[in-house]
Amino acid sequence: MFHFVYRFPDVVIILGGALALGVLAVLVMVALNRFMPVLDKNATRHAQRAINTARGILTLVLAFCIVQASSDLSRVQETLNTEARTLGVTDRMLLRFDRDMTASTREMLARYAYSIIKDEWPEMRKGWRSAEAAMFSRRLSRYIDDLQPGPGRQQTIYGELVRNAETIELKRGERLAHADSTRLPDSFWLVIAILIGAVMVLGALNKPSLMSILMISAQGAMIGLLVGFLLVLDEPFQGQSGVGPEPFKRILSQLSAAPTLGSDAFRSIGVTPVDIEAISNLRPDAPAQKTP
Repeated sequence: MFHFVYRFPDVVIILGGALALGVLAVLVMVALNRFMPVLDKNATRHAQRAINTARGILTLVLAFCIVQASSDLSRVQETLNTEARTLGVTDRMLLRFDRDMTASTREMLARYAYSIIKDEWPEMRKGWRSAEAAMFSRRLSRYIDDLQPGPGRQQTIYGELVRNAETIELKRGERLAHADSTRLPDSFWLVIAILIGAVMVLGALNKPSLMSILMISAQGAMIGLLVGFLLVLDEPFQGQSGVGPEPFKRILSQLSAAPTLGSDAFRSIGVTPVDIEAISNLRPDAPAQKTP
C-alpha cells in the first residue's frame, strides 16, 4: 500500500512518520480552531475525555497491528528457513541415493536455489512470480520422479526424496502466498486513519497557544512513531527489516552441485569473494564426507 516508503532506511520511515503527524496535528488544530465553538469548563472536561478515549482506542489498535505484523514476519521467516533446509536435506539424500545417478538432479536443485535468489526474489518484491524459477521447480520434481531406485536402501531414500519434492513445492507456494497477501488489510489502515483524524479534530478544540501546540505536536509525533514502526513491519519482503534470500544463499553455497554454477553466478547474487573462493575449491565429484 505504501511501497514507495520502503526505499528509505527504517529509521527514516519511523522518524518521518513522527515528524509528519506531529506537524499535521498542529496544522489541523490551527486551521480548524477558528470554526470550533468556545467551550466552558464543563464542556472542556468532556472534550478532553473524548480526546483521551479516541487516543486510547488508537493506541490499542496500533499495538494490536504491530503485534500482528511482527507475528507475520516471524511466520514468513520460518517458512523461508524450512524451504531452504528442505533443499539442503534433499541434496544430501541425493548423494546418499547415488552420486553419479543423481548428478543432473543435484545440478537442477542448485539451479533452482540460484533461481530463487536471482530471478524470483526481485519479482516477489513487486508482487509477481518468476517463470524461470517455476520451470526449474517442475524440472526438479520430474527429475526426482524419474530416478530408478534399486532394492533395499534406495527404495527408502526414494520415498523420502519424493516427499521432499512435494514439500519444496508446498513451501514455495507458501512463500509466494506470503509475498502476495501477508500484510495488514486495507480496512485496518482505514480504521487507523479515521482514529488519527478523530484525535486531530478533537485536538482542534484546544485554543492555540504555545503550550497547546507543544502538547498536540508531541501527541501527533508519538502516534507517528507507532505508525512508522508499523509501516516498517507491515511488508515482510520490503524494506530494511524485511526478510531476504539469505537462507537460500547459505544453503546454495553448501549444495554439492554449487560449483557447476560458476563464480560469476555467485557474484551476481552478492556472495562475498571469500565464499566464492571456497565454493570454487569444491569438487562436485568429491566423495561425500561421512559424519562420525
